[in-house]
Amino acid sequence: MIFKIQSQYEKKIIGDFKFAIITNNCWGYDLYKSLDRKYNTPFVGLFMTPDSYLSLLEDLEGNLQEELQFADESTPGNTKYPVGLLPSGIKIHFMHYETQEEANFKWRRRCQRLLQDIHNGVDVFVVFCIDGGGRKDHVRKFQSLSYQNKIALGTINCCFPCYLYLPQMAHFGSNEIVNGKRLYRYRYCYFDVAKWIINKRIQKSMFSRLFSVVVLDLFVYKSLIFLSAYYRKYHNNRHR
Repeated sequence: MIFKIQSQYEKKIIGDFKFAIITNNCWGYDLYKSLDRKYNTPFVGLFMTPDSYLSLLEDLEGNLQEELQFADESTPGNTKYPVGLLPSGIKIHFMHYETQEEANFKWRRRCQRLLQDIHNGVDVFVVFCIDGGGRKDHVRKFQSLSYQNKIALGTINCCFPCYLYLPQMAHFGSNEIVNGKRLYRYRYCYFDVAKWIINKRIQKSMFSRLFSVVVLDLFVYKSLIFLSAYYRKYHNNRHR
């Protein structure tokens, strides 16, 4: 119910305004679903490490026109998925794609859409979700990039104009930020995404402040349920 209301709010605020989201993980792709739009960005269903992502952003248009190859290497854990490789050494982990053919086809098609929109002057919004491998110098480098609309999200305690410090969005018991999909789900806890796209300002609104209370309560409630289940399991195992 809460997320449906958020979706309706975004439709009302954003309307037919054209934009494109660039990100290093799954943050933001649900906004396209909320607005019933095709993906005009290739950054869907994948993730990139901070170093690869920053390298890609240094020459975005040039890198998006490069031919995508695929690395012959193992992926983390037991999960198997295609790993793309650009000529400059940039790696793209297509974690939600079954085959190299699917990843290559969708990457190329969506790159063309994004490049065309950039050529037509569509506003681009760049998001950097800094995972456990991120460092303060990554934030500093991101800050130095010339993109007008950019935001970095992470749990590293530092201060930069483009950066939001989100310790509340860390995994329980660690300093690593939650995945992009979950981080986006709780977006109104830290700023108003719709107003960012329309007004180009990173800020909270009355709507986001209201929903931050409701959604954070839900977040805390789910966390308490998880901790309660963990405690019961631990307690039962101790007395077997």
